[in-house]
Amino acid sequence: MNPRILLLDEPTANLDPVSREELIKIIKDLNRDGMTIVIATHDTELALKSDRVMILNRKIIKEGTPKEIFSDLTLLKENGLDAPQIVKLFIKLGLEIPTDEEEAVKIIKSYLNIGPTSSKPCL
Repeated sequence: MNPRILLLDEPTANLDPVSREELIKIIKDLNRDGMTIVIATHDTELALKSDRVMILNRKIIKEGTPKEIFSDLTLLKENGLDAPQIVKLFIKLGLEIPTDEEEAVKIIKSYLNIGPTSSKPCL
């Protein structure tokens, strides 16, 4: 059928962790191949991996990058949402908010001044 747009409503609901990650990989692959993906979800971990995020509460409250949206903890709380755990941790540490584990490791290594040639142990 080759649709250009795929709309998904709570696609990760009730999935076990392995199936959830497999589905996210499929969604990313489809998007990388040029398909537009629109997802309605309360899964903020999934939304953190998106290009754009909208907070909806009977209307569009705010739109922006995941970092812009999830760094505003008050906005999230006012709309019945919670930031992903990694975002809360990085905010408490005063570090830049990562969008995935790889970026988190890079930020931490940069902050600790740990690189591939460093004699310090890597994280």
